[in-house]
Amino acid sequence: MASRIQGQQLQNYDKRGSTQKSFPAGHFSSEQQLSTHALETIRTSTRHQELLYTGVGPAWAEHILQYLEEKLRHTATRKHFNVITETLWLRSQLTSIHNCVQGWVISQMLRWVLSDLLNENEARVIEVEAGTTTKFLYPPYAGSQKEPDLLIRQPRQRLPLIVFEAGWSESKPQLLNDMNLWLVGGGGSVRAVVIVIWQGVGAGNEVSGTVELYALDSAGMPVRRQHEQVFPEPALQQARNQAITFTRRMRYGDAVLHGRHPKDVLRLELDLLRENARDALGLLGLAPA
Repeated sequence: MASRIQGQQLQNYDKRGSTQKSFPAGHFSSEQQLSTHALETIRTSTRHQELLYTGVGPAWAEHILQYLEEKLRHTATRKHFNVITETLWLRSQLTSIHNCVQGWVISQMLRWVLSDLLNENEARVIEVEAGTTTKFLYPPYAGSQKEPDLLIRQPRQRLPLIVFEAGWSESKPQLLNDMNLWLVGGGGSVRAVVIVIWQGVGAGNEVSGTVELYALDSAGMPVRRQHEQVFPEPALQQARNQAITFTRRMRYGDAVLHGRHPKDVLRLELDLLRENARDALGLLGLAPA
């Protein structure tokens, strides 16, 4: 069994106005009381926020998620449950900086097609989705649920091949726990997890950023393969060469098309992420560090 990388404890206050609030499940007398608390908190909020309920057992989580799915059907709330850490994590009113990974990946895929790194047939067997609910069916993560910021998978496949998650630095412990959920709980089907972290700098409006790539090693252990700085932007030559790299096999699994080499490298260029992130930060009245 692969071990889990532990997320370090970070402050629960984000000076950009996003607050991560934590509530022990033991403070609620019933699963319905917790469900009602979550629903009312999300419905009355006027900004992005993240609710973290700890010590939530699988039986409670199943009913709470069903209730919230029905009541929040027409909202963009992301609902996550990790059965190992017993955490129910709700993320409401996600902002442009959370969603800029979508523009990054789509822009890069267009470049791949135009440069013939992806041909027409390969492009047809790619599904790129945001917020899609994925349920984990097998121990030890059976009963867990994720709704990632972006996933890439093959048609008719339940689990993705590559997952993208983004958040402010206060969310990194949850993002790392869920990285373990994807890689270990995915049983090898999930080949890579990309985590983008944004963090306020000082007392002003500047934001730094990093991106990390995680995958399983030969022993089935989650390991960090890459760590790249987004903001502050490195020196020009270094910035131009920065990319998160995948092999074609990581991208297509066992469905690499005939005539394509499984070890071909596909680059996610960080300059494209910077371009999308600058625009996203500007919409929030923020700026790159």
